[in-house]
Amino acid sequence: MDAEKMRVLCVDDEVANYELLKAILAPQGFDVETATGGAEALERIAVKSFDLVLLDVMMPEPDGIEVCRRIKENIGTCNIPVVMITALRSRKDMVQCLQAGADEFLSKPVDSHELVLRCRNLAKMKRYGDEVRRKNEEMKAVQKMREELSEMIVHDLKNPLANVLSNIDLVITDSGSLSERVLRSLRQAEQGATALLTMITNLLDISKMEEGLLRLERRAVSMERLVRSVEAAFSSQAARYGKKLLVDVPMDVVVEADQDLLDRVIQNLVANALKHVKQGEGEVALSVRTADGKALVAVSDNGEGIPAEYREKIFEKYARVEGRKLGLSTDRGLGLTFCKLAVEAHGGFILVDSAVGKGSTFTLAIPQGRITAING
Repeated sequence: MDAEKMRVLCVDDEVANYELLKAILAPQGFDVETATGGAEALERIAVKSFDLVLLDVMMPEPDGIEVCRRIKENIGTCNIPVVMITALRSRKDMVQCLQAGADEFLSKPVDSHELVLRCRNLAKMKRYGDEVRRKNEEMKAVQKMREELSEMIVHDLKNPLANVLSNIDLVITDSGSLSERVLRSLRQAEQGATALLTMITNLLDISKMEEGLLRLERRAVSMERLVRSVEAAFSSQAARYGKKLLVDVPMDVVVEADQDLLDRVIQNLVANALKHVKQGEGEVALSVRTADGKALVAVSDNGEGIPAEYREKIFEKYARVEGRKLGLSTDRGLGLTFCKLAVEAHGGFILVDSAVGKGSTFTLAIPQGRITAING
């Protein structure tokens, strides 16, 4: 970084003072401009980029402290180093300059060697900082482009997959001439395609929730009806693999929520629990209770459990990748990220309690709101 490219603005209401600064800095390769007061300095800074501002404190309105404050409060100029040049010596004056955001002080009369060194060091730091911020913005732009491309691809996968599912369902419905073996294969294909569609939908909704773009369709939701529909969706699957799904839900619990999102959250938790219990001896318990104005939904299993060091990470977006690197078998996918964001979008929270070899309990809390009964 060459000194001649470092741009310095010297601000002083006394011509002799800023001419002296210019006479010292210009021969050292600095590109020096001058301003005769605070108002002119702010105008210059608004239209041109500077690596450093040398600012006299004692000037007519606005004085140096006020000019420094305005430079530091403006997001477009706050990174410019400001050196206060002053004859003031009191602690109070120094504190005021620091409160305004000053980076350095130089006392009058100015030592030319000290002036050059400080200007060069601060200007270099400004340039390095600008370069880091520029590269960071470029990386953010590239990352955003990748995320938008991924979202577009995922979105485009959704419709063809839905068509596959509808055709499988059509064949199963009209299956009079098909053997049991073919039907079994079709049901497995349907199950896999349904899981894939769920993952795609979760990915899209995670992206929307992270950007604050997902709108909740809130209405009165009966937890008894919701939980029973989840039970109906998974009971045959659980029985097929020799696993038990136990449900305990009172009839009078109502929440104000987006029914589709809440249904998918509970389905994700139940599906995960069934996946992580052993065939023939696995049990999953789905229960609902109320406390402190919240509906508490608990999904418990007697599966392998989650290591303590991994419990805080399982809700993170890339926890699955990290889990694999650690050699953990408790990969639970993006479903838990979706669950956490969906529950938090309702103003609630989700917790996990687990013991390795004994099982896990996921508890989500949804505020009941003011609704106490199902409309209609």
